[in-house]
Amino acid sequence: MEAVQPVPIISKSLSIDTALGILTFVVSIEGNDVSSENIILKTFPIKPNLPTGMNVRNCNAILIQLSKSNKPFGLTYSAVLESNLNGTTCTGEHLDAIEWEDSQSILVVGTEDGEALKSRMPWWNNDTIESSASYETSFLRINHAKALHPKEISVHFIIAENPTPEPEECSSWFAVDCEHSKIVAYAKST
Repeated sequence: MEAVQPVPIISKSLSIDTALGILTFVVSIEGNDVSSENIILKTFPIKPNLPTGMNVRNCNAILIQLSKSNKPFGLTYSAVLESNLNGTTCTGEHLDAIEWEDSQSILVVGTEDGEALKSRMPWWNNDTIESSASYETSFLRINHAKALHPKEISVHFIIAENPTPEPEECSSWFAVDCEHSKIVAYAKST
C-alpha cells in the first residue's frame, strides 16, 4: 500500500491593535508547490468614501496578494479578534462582514463576498472553486477550496473603528464596503 503524503499548508499572519483588542489576520494556502513566498500581506490606512455626514475614527486595509499557481490549492483567510466580545454578522450586497462593540467602541471588519470576487475575476467560478464564509463570535473566515489561480490574485479586509454610539449610525459598516480597485490604488500610493 502506498503511503499518502500530507498536503503542505503554508500560513502567514499579521496583527493590529484595535480599541477592542488585537485583531489577527491569517492567510493559509494548502497544496503542492506552494511556499510562503506565494503570500504577501500588507496593511495601510485608508480614507473611506463615506456618505455625507459619516466618518470613522480609524480605517485600515489588509491587502492579501497571492502569486499565480498552475496546480489547484485551498485558500483560507480570516480575521480573528482576541477578545471576549461576541461578534455579529453584518453582511451586505457584495460584502461579508462582522462587527464587535462594547460600551465605548465599535469595530467592523469586511471583505468581498463570493459574488464580488466572481464579478472582479471571471475565471473565479463555481465550477472550479468551492467558496464559503464562516462566522463565529470571534472571527470571520473565508474558505476557497480547490482554487486554481491562472493569474496573480488579491483580496482584502477593511477594518473600521468608531466610538459607540456612532455619531452617524452605520458609518463603520459603510467604511468597510469598498471596491477592491480602490484598496489596490491605496496600496500603490503607500
